[in-house]
Amino acid sequence: MTEDQLSRRFAQEIVASPSFVDWVLGATKFAAYKSRVRVLHAEQLSRGPRKEWWRHWWLKMPDGEERETDIFILLEATDTGKRFALNIENKPEGASFQEGQAESYGKMAACMMAKYTDLNYDDCETILIAPREFASANKEKCKLFGCCIPYEGIAVFIPEFRPRRR
Repeated sequence: MTEDQLSRRFAQEIVASPSFVDWVLGATKFAAYKSRVRVLHAEQLSRGPRKEWWRHWWLKMPDGEERETDIFILLEATDTGKRFALNIENKPEGASFQEGQAESYGKMAACMMAKYTDLNYDDCETILIAPREFASANKEKCKLFGCCIPYEGIAVFIPEFRPRRR
C-alpha cells in the first residue's frame, strides 16, 4: 500500500474506532483524554475544498518554505471542550525524511495552530508513525517528534500496517 492509502486507513480507523483513538492518545501527551474525546472530522471537512478531512493541510512557514502534515486530526474533550490536534507524519517502508523535515515538524505544527485560529485549538502533538526498522535507523530525527508510534502496533487495529519485509 502507498503512503496515502495507509494514511487514509489510519484516518478511517480514527473515525470508526474509539478504542483506536484511545490507543493512539495513550502514546501522546494527551493520554489523560482517553475515552473522553470526539474527532472533529466533519468540522475539518467543512473548512474548504478538501476531498478528505485529514489531508492536504499545507502551510507556508515564516521562512517561505511550504510544509504539510500527512494526517491532521482535531479532537475535542467531551467534558471540558478543550481542543487539540495531532499532526502526524507517516513514513512507510522504504521512505526517508526530506531535508529539514523532522527538524521543522514541531515548528510547522505550532504555525498551523497559529494560522487556523478558527478551529479553536490551543495545543498539539507531533507524531511519527513508521515501522520500527525506520525508527531504529532514524533515532535522532525521531526524537524531534512528540512521540513515535510503530506500524507494528497500529497493525493490531489496521492489518494493512503489517510490515512486508522481515
